[in-house]
Amino acid sequence: MKKVVILQKYLAPYRVPLFNGIAEFPDIELTLLYYGKLEARRKWGTFANRKFSEIQSRCFSVSAGYERNLELPHSLLSDLERIRPDVIICAPDIGGVAAAIYSRRNAARYSIWSEATPVTEKTVSFLKGHMRNSLYKNADCFIVPGELSEKYIRSYCPSAEVHFAPNTIEEKRFSISAEDLNRKFDKERLTITFSGSLVERKGILLLLEAFTNLMSVRPELRSKCMLRILGTGPLDLSNFKTTNIEIAGFCEQQTYADFFMESHVFILPSLHDNNPLTVVEGLFAGNAIIVSDGVGNYPEAVHGNGYVVPSNSVAEIAGILEKIIALTRKELLRMACESTVIARQFSVERSVNGFLSAILSCQPDSDGFVRKVV
Repeated sequence: MKKVVILQKYLAPYRVPLFNGIAEFPDIELTLLYYGKLEARRKWGTFANRKFSEIQSRCFSVSAGYERNLELPHSLLSDLERIRPDVIICAPDIGGVAAAIYSRRNAARYSIWSEATPVTEKTVSFLKGHMRNSLYKNADCFIVPGELSEKYIRSYCPSAEVHFAPNTIEEKRFSISAEDLNRKFDKERLTITFSGSLVERKGILLLLEAFTNLMSVRPELRSKCMLRILGTGPLDLSNFKTTNIEIAGFCEQQTYADFFMESHVFILPSLHDNNPLTVVEGLFAGNAIIVSDGVGNYPEAVHGNGYVVPSNSVAEIAGILEKIIALTRKELLRMACESTVIARQFSVERSVNGFLSAILSCQPDSDGFVRKVV
C-alpha cells in the first residue's frame, strides 16, 4: 500500500470526484492535507461521499484581498512526518517547500501540480522565481492541465516529465442533452454569459465597455441579445444595469448550472487567468466560446467552436461580439455541439488517469515498484 498525500489549501467540491477516483485505485492510500483557509470569494457549502482521509494543518491565515490569503501553515512539516507519505503532490508554494524538505529527509518523491502559464507568471518576483527553480529542479515529475502550463514548466526544466490532468467540473450538473441543446437555439433572444469574480483581472470592465459601446452604435441589437453576469466581487457594476445587461450575482449550484444551460455564448476576456473552470462549464453546457489569449486553457477549449481575442482590447471584444451576434442560429448551434465534443477532453476519468500516471512514476525504487511508467 502506497501512501500518497495531496497538499491543498482547502477542499473544493469540484475536486471531490477526482480525489475519489485516485483513492479508489488499488494499493493507494490517499490523504488530503489542507494548509489554508477559504478566500472571501469562495461560498461553498458542505459536500459528502469522500473516499479519502483528510487532515487540517494548523495554519495562520490573513486575508490579502478578495482573491487570496497569506498563510503560514506552521504544522505542515510535522504533519507530513506523522503521515509518512511515499509520494506528495503539491503546488510550487510554501506547501511545496515543506514537501521538498520532507522528501530530502525521508527519500520520498514529490510531484509539482501547477496551473501557472507564461502569461499569469509574467511578473513573478525574483524570490518566488528562485524558489520555484529550486522546487522544479528537484521534483520527480509535474502534473499540468494543458499545454500553456507545460510551456511554463519547461521554461525551468526543458526535459521535465509532464503528466496531463485537465481541470474538471461536476459533469452531470452541466451536461446538456441533445434535445435541450437544440431547443435553446430556437429561442429568439441570444444569451451571452460571463462568469467569474468581479475583479479587473477577469476583464469584466473591458467586456461591459465593449458591450455597451456596441449596443450604443448598433441599438437594433438590444432586442436580439442580452449579457448575463454571474459572480461576485469588489467591483460595483450596478451602473451597467440596462434592459439587456443582467447582473445576477451569486447563484446557488443548480440555478448557476441552469443559467449556463440556457446560455448560447460564454465569454471570458481575462487579462490573465490560469485554467478557469467556467470555460469548462461553458463547454459542457453547450455554449459557443469567446475567451482571451490570457485564459490558460484556450488552446484546449477553442477549436472551431468560438473565438480567441487579444486580452485588454475593448475594440477586439466588441468586434467579436458583433460577429457572433450576426451568425445564423444554425452556425451557433454547430459551435455549441462542437463545444460538447471538446468537453469530453475535460473528463474526470482523464484527469484521474493523469494523476495516477504521475503517482506511479514517482514510486520509490526500494520495494519493487517501477520508477517510470512505460
